[in-house]
Amino acid sequence: MAASFTQMAKSLKKLIEMIGTNTKRVAVFLEELMAGEGRMKISKLYIFFTPVLLLLSFLITVSIRSTAVVPHDNMFTDSRSSDLDMKLKVIKKLNLEKEQVAELEKRLHSLQAEVSEKEKKLSQRQLMSNSLINALQTLRTKAGLIPVTGQGVIITLQDSSNARNLNNIVAGIIHDADLRSLLNQLDVSGAEGIAINDQRLVATSAPRCVGPTIIVNQTKLGPPFVIRVIGNKNILSKDLQAPGGIMDKFKKRTLNITLEPSNKVELPGYVKG
Repeated sequence: MAASFTQMAKSLKKLIEMIGTNTKRVAVFLEELMAGEGRMKISKLYIFFTPVLLLLSFLITVSIRSTAVVPHDNMFTDSRSSDLDMKLKVIKKLNLEKEQVAELEKRLHSLQAEVSEKEKKLSQRQLMSNSLINALQTLRTKAGLIPVTGQGVIITLQDSSNARNLNNIVAGIIHDADLRSLLNQLDVSGAEGIAINDQRLVATSAPRCVGPTIIVNQTKLGPPFVIRVIGNKNILSKDLQAPGGIMDKFKKRTLNITLEPSNKVELPGYVKG
């Protein structure tokens, strides 16, 4: 009996070794064992191998499960590691973008400060430019270089209609001295601009007689003389019509003179004749 158990133990060891290598060899071994290793009865073999096979089944199952779990754990670990690496890369990228944004904002503030400074300087220059433009405009207006419009008076002056019947014909004719006297009075009364027969007067526009005509700005003019004046129309009218004033003197010589105050008097710019 002891020999039989020894023999079965050896057979079992051989069976276990075969299980680890080749299942086909196990089947062949069992057939040989059942065919007659000889004297062991088939019923005793069943009784012995039943718990052994159950034990082997349990061990094989545990081994398979352990083997299956390991790759799953490795996959889970690898997945977590991959997610962590990805998160770290995203965080690194976000930090880099934040630094870039901060640098761009710093540059933007610097540019805004530069623009603000340039705008301030440009505004100052613009104010100076506007001041210079206004001053230049005033000078050009006073110099008679540009057309102007404003309130004032319109004076019309003609020779005497009875000049031929006068004892002194010269007294009934308008001369350059008469125009200069009138211009002097207008200047005293605050005239800002004057034109005679659309010839704008400037500093060099002194009227002078040449034969029967009067030259202004190298242009020959004849009566009637229409003198347009820009200035305070009330002051101009009062001074010109004052008793014993310029208009009274012209009327005593029977010269024809009229005065018309106006809210809109237009003067052309100076044009060299």
